[in-house]
Amino acid sequence: MTTPIALDSNVLKPLLRQYGERVYGKVASEELSVYIPIPVYAEQVIYPGNVMENLLDAFGARVIPLEVKHANRLGEIWNTLPGPLRRWREHKFDWLIASMSHYEEWVLVTDDDDPPFQIRGLRRMKLDEFIAQYLE
Repeated sequence: MTTPIALDSNVLKPLLRQYGERVYGKVASEELSVYIPIPVYAEQVIYPGNVMENLLDAFGARVIPLEVKHANRLGEIWNTLPGPLRRWREHKFDWLIASMSHYEEWVLVTDDDDPPFQIRGLRRMKLDEFIAQYLE
């Protein structure tokens, strides 16, 4: 069975640098499918030395656009959060990444522990956990 994963910005370069061929092999064998939420893509292309095209090729990844269904999931999640977690201005992209991953039921690979990545029902792994489970 194929495991769908989404990659957050903070894991892209280490994963590409050390495990690019292994990830691609897992995609080729249909063990993994790799998704890049459009907010992650946008976060990366603003930096010099943009690696996104190389990463998409190396991982066989697909960039997924933000759709109304993802925004609606964010609204559903938002309305269940206690007040202190509702910090939109600090984590706008993170909320979008988390709601897309939650809706699509991807395993989100991130080393970020901010509130958007702690929502109930979000399938999430730290990079070292992902490597241990899928790449070693």
